Amino acid sequence: MPFAVGTNFDPALVEGLSEYPEVTDLYGCLPRHVVGHVRPYPNLRKITRQELAEHVDQVHASGRTFTYLLNAPSMGGRQFDGRRRLVLEHLDWLSRVGVDTIATALPDLVALVKRHYPHFKVKASHMAFINRVEQAQMFEDLGADFITVHASINRKFGLLKAVMDSVSVPIQIIVTGLCAKGCPNRVSYHACITSEISSGRAEANEHNRHGTGYCFSFCHLKKLERPELIWMGGVRPEDIHHFEEMGVTHFKLDSRVLKTDQILDRVAAWHHRRWEGDLKRLMSVFSLGYRTWENAQMGTGAPVHAGGDDPVATFYNLANEIDFSKLPVDNAAAEGVFEFFRNEVCPPACTDCDHCERIAEKAVNWDPQERAKFIRILKDYRGWLMAR
Repeated sequence: MPFAVGTNFDPALVEGLSEYPEVTDLYGCLPRHVVGHVRPYPNLRKITRQELAEHVDQVHASGRTFTYLLNAPSMGGRQFDGRRRLVLEHLDWLSRVGVDTIATALPDLVALVKRHYPHFKVKASHMAFINRVEQAQMFEDLGADFITVHASINRKFGLLKAVMDSVSVPIQIIVTGLCAKGCPNRVSYHACITSEISSGRAEANEHNRHGTGYCFSFCHLKKLERPELIWMGGVRPEDIHHFEEMGVTHFKLDSRVLKTDQILDRVAAWHHRRWEGDLKRLMSVFSLGYRTWENAQMGTGAPVHAGGDDPVATFYNLANEIDFSKLPVDNAAAEGVFEFFRNEVCPPACTDCDHCERIAEKAVNWDPQERAKFIRILKDYRGWLMAR
């Protein structure tokens, strides 16, 4: 059961993983680089090139591989104009550092890496949104050595099996993804704005803070209004055997914005294949419900200080405004959620099915006042955004 785990570049993380040999690969990248990636810049540890090189050495010394993320959904044409040399220079540096694998969402970047750097393995990223047989085959034809399928087909076992059987390279699934099903921001907006900032194509300023703020507020509001959305993406530790039984061999934990103890909690849960606590500790049910590094902030630009009735300040200080312990998601109460997907066909529209609603009724017991407060804060912030 090989796992890829997102690194926070803490040396203690690699040491803590010594108990978990199934973690075979760590992945991450510089907080900013020429291609870009899809995590909000302020939430990542601000490591230097030297620190990344030292981390890669530590990962190799532990017997693991390192994957570097070049997974922006667009490069703004840089790979085809005079700035292409910057991309090649970055890949030159990654080669000298000893990176093993490049993860990318772009077909042309797969071809570029394979042509000029054949010693790199290439992984088709989750950001490639591979959810069809033809997509997987085309990425393999371009040279991809691994394919990460999109979490939207984690519930469609027939389609997942067809994709897996259509290629000769390993399929990887992400088990911690909890994006709202059918989210309109996921591809065309959220991934684009984060990669624009992380690549330096967009200036990191106080206004761009709201690019990610809009997406997070949308996601959290939908889950508060429809808790059944929680069950439509991720895979509980207790349910991973369903995928192994159909032949899936590689899994991914999204964890690179977390503290070391949070990452090790996630690894331990899937190692033991059991978690009896709040699902929020394992998956990003409400990603604003925890903080990463000290003084990390959502969005970009100058810090926002809480105070008064300012909807922006209140939203960006949700960790102090909301008692997330009053919004638990009981993982144990969701026992049996995947038997339905193994034995039934997940319908095209959730309006034709109430399976996830019934699971939510058992597992979600949110304090009504805290829930109402959270909803009000999100709506006030979104109202401010639209009224500017």
